[in-house]
Amino acid sequence: MINIIIPAYNCMSTLNRTLGSLVAQTDPNFEVIIVDDCSAEDIKPIIDRYTDCLNIKYIRNKQNIGCGMSRQVGIDNATNKFITFLDSDDMFMPYTVETFNSIIEANPNTEY
Repeated sequence: MINIIIPAYNCMSTLNRTLGSLVAQTDPNFEVIIVDDCSAEDIKPIIDRYTDCLNIKYIRNKQNIGCGMSRQVGIDNATNKFITFLDSDDMFMPYTVETFNSIIEANPNTEY
């Protein structure tokens, strides 16, 4: 299983599409960590729409620390051995997680 870390900042116009691409994954074996970097926009209602169909951990930074440090917050809260990043204005193809997990399973000695 992998963690998908999404740093988020003022992304109301794109986050729904990003999370929709995760719902469409052919392999549902992943956890999503969304790190809200003190957005002025309230993105929590968008995230709440997906809590029934995605395993989501939501973290809101206490202050704006930037995209790189928000990724680090996600890493620090990851519970799985492998991580990948997805920007809040990007999408995964439906087979992305399946491909990641297949590679991991085919190479059990893979280190991170």
